[in-house]
Amino acid sequence: VVLPSRWEGMALAPLEAMACGRPVVVTDVDGAREGLPPALVPHCLVPPADPAALADAVAALLLDAPLRA
Repeated sequence: VVLPSRWEGMALAPLEAMACGRPVVVTDVDGAREGLPPALVPHCLVPPADPAALADAVAALLLDAPLRA
């Protein structure tokens, strides 16, 4: 699940996705970053308005099955 937001109040979609065992990539904005487990921050948190970083994070997840799990 990819949430490329520039602003979030409370990002429920990534929380629900993680509860279902789905990998997530979120932008580093208030309301989204707080729901990401600290171990996933280096892999799944990208700067807002940076499509290259977003694409790199998604590609890295697609290539790394243990990280997706």
